[in-house]
Amino acid sequence: MIGRWYATDQLARAVDAFERATTPAEIANAEKRVERWTSVLRNGFLGTVHIGSRRAVAAYPVWVTLEVVRGGFATGRAVAAAPLEPWEITLARTARVDATRTALNLWHVSESGKRHSLECLQTGHFEIDVPEAGAMMAIAFLESQGDVTEADQVKAAISPFFDRLRFYAEPTSDTRPVDGTIVRATVAQASQHLAEMRERPGVAAQTATILGWKPFGDHLAAWLREAGVMQSPMATPSSAVQAEAKEWVRKYAELEALVPASKRVRDPGGSVARLMDMVRCLADGGVDNGAQCRGRYAIAEIEASRGLPGTTPWKAVRERDLFAVRQATRREQAHALKPTLAALPQRRGLSPEIVSVVVATPPREWAWPDGASQPEPLRARAAIARTLAASVEGTAEELVNAGLLRSGEQLADVASDVAAVALSESARPGVELLYGKTYRAFRQRRSLLLVNLQSQVRFSELPWVPPLTVPEGRPEASATDALCGLYVRAFPGTLMPNPLASALNDISGSLGGPRPFLEELAADIFQGDFSPRFARAAAEAADVLEHGLYSTYFDISPEDWKRLRRAVDSLSTSRDKAESREQAALAELAQRRAQSRRVDQWVAKNGAVIEEAQILCAHNLIVATRSFSEEDFVAAAAGASRVIANLLAKARKQRRPYATLKNASYAWRHFVFYVDRIDQAKREAAVIDARGIVATACGPGFEADVDRLFAPLLAAARGEPLSAPSYVYGWAGEHHPLGVFVGRS
Repeated sequence: MIGRWYATDQLARAVDAFERATTPAEIANAEKRVERWTSVLRNGFLGTVHIGSRRAVAAYPVWVTLEVVRGGFATGRAVAAAPLEPWEITLARTARVDATRTALNLWHVSESGKRHSLECLQTGHFEIDVPEAGAMMAIAFLESQGDVTEADQVKAAISPFFDRLRFYAEPTSDTRPVDGTIVRATVAQASQHLAEMRERPGVAAQTATILGWKPFGDHLAAWLREAGVMQSPMATPSSAVQAEAKEWVRKYAELEALVPASKRVRDPGGSVARLMDMVRCLADGGVDNGAQCRGRYAIAEIEASRGLPGTTPWKAVRERDLFAVRQATRREQAHALKPTLAALPQRRGLSPEIVSVVVATPPREWAWPDGASQPEPLRARAAIARTLAASVEGTAEELVNAGLLRSGEQLADVASDVAAVALSESARPGVELLYGKTYRAFRQRRSLLLVNLQSQVRFSELPWVPPLTVPEGRPEASATDALCGLYVRAFPGTLMPNPLASALNDISGSLGGPRPFLEELAADIFQGDFSPRFARAAAEAADVLEHGLYSTYFDISPEDWKRLRRAVDSLSTSRDKAESREQAALAELAQRRAQSRRVDQWVAKNGAVIEEAQILCAHNLIVATRSFSEEDFVAAAAGASRVIANLLAKARKQRRPYATLKNASYAWRHFVFYVDRIDQAKREAAVIDARGIVATACGPGFEADVDRLFAPLLAAARGEPLSAPSYVYGWAGEHHPLGVFVGRS
């Protein structure tokens, strides 16, 4: 069974999380994790789940959306086979059928059910959370258009699963449009996150200190000063002083029972502890010069820092402390936001205006909990602000420019919304919304762990999608170029995430056409081969990069490029043989180039081969920048250099900087590509500018290392031959090319 050790380790982690869980939500999540990983192992050993296969569950065809856990492991269940939702029970009552999956599926193929589906389609009042939920609406549309044969074919494909899977959409007016607006988290998801928000552990102790222990220490210091303890030597306490000291000891015990002292209060070197040593000495009627000395210093420190009770400085500090305590905690703020969020459409996002008001100055009419009323406008807690910001909706460009999409992964998470709009152009008139929503739900599927170069299920493999597609309808290339341009401009130094590559392939390929974007391969399951798409990308890279700076710097000889071209040109012969030659040529060349790296661990060896293939293919960079002007490449080069500088500065602060250095190496490859695409006269200036940015980030003492890093690239930019190959790469052994910047050469 492939990956059984990984699955076993994940089950052990889930069990450990269950044992450590304390809240009901944590316990429920841990139970769910344990149950899912148990299903993965049980079904894997029983053979009902085939890990690594495209058809992972024998009971379902490949188009069924499976429940998939981390790493691409299928549990054996289908997402659309979940228990009935409350709205389904309500729908069954309205339709006067049994509240079962079979009855509801059969009702939707009846005349009344099809009228219901068409009404939802025409009004747009429906939501699709799993792609299977669009099948019944597609059948109703096809029959309404007279395409009975195609409708029957769809019914024949899905009817064997009427007893388990849900093939109908949820009727609701609270729905997300397919109009180019995107949102990372809906209002409902934000509300759930706020409901699960816990208070920080130190808040309670901080509040107790401000309300109890801090005033106690201040008043104790004032009493000791009035009692004459500041004189040296201190006289034997009178009976009155001794009695008052005993009263202070009693007050301390009462406060300790009511509000346990924090670690800071209990600290023997803290002011309260030193003052109490003196008080206990006075309560016993004795004189301890050491305790007196420590207490005098504590009183002096309190007086200097905030003053004693009754003084003007002390009143100001006290008012500030009380205001801080009176501010609602983040959990109280989350509770106060419930009515506001509950009144909004739950499947939409928040407008920037609402978020700016809530985050900057929450209105006084917020329903703050008792005891937490605000005398002044209050800024929202950082955790609240982050949660609300994640729910802002807008176009991808708007969210990137506003800093609400801060990484390529976050942009990839919402790429399906952008692709849905573009792909709806391929739909027949009348079903554009159904088409876009079905695609958006399809892109929420989690990818399976696949071996032997198998591909993930395509959108066109859903039985009801091809009948809804106009064969001559194709998304415009501008949609791909716009999304690629946004990605490269915003994140010029990071690899394209796989979900983004898949969405771009769907737009550019439009259901079965060429798929030019390449996914990043997993080094731990790499089997030494590349699909023909990688070799075709390498042949395209040869046409673009063969005689430029990129080839010179990465030591790619003209013969290497010719070999990759010959492998692709051999497609004129038998397709199977040609594809095997394509794969072999690229794999052999990548393996030969990777042998120079000193790596021992097998995952690192696989990673080195994959990285060399990425270098030879210019991994997605050519196709992603095909609409770029020279000014765009200059800007991208400057952006990539800043990414390199930031990553190197970050790596210097880390105990284990290898992953960060690897990302810096990927950013370096992007930088080299951008410089290659700049005019010869401007290349040297771009490299020199980047060297200055990196040198500034690394700081003093690394000037020579920065010069050595840029020297080969600067020589290539000047058109000078390189004496020996010395390019930067990410997957390395003990000696990383960028290790000098973190003290590891």
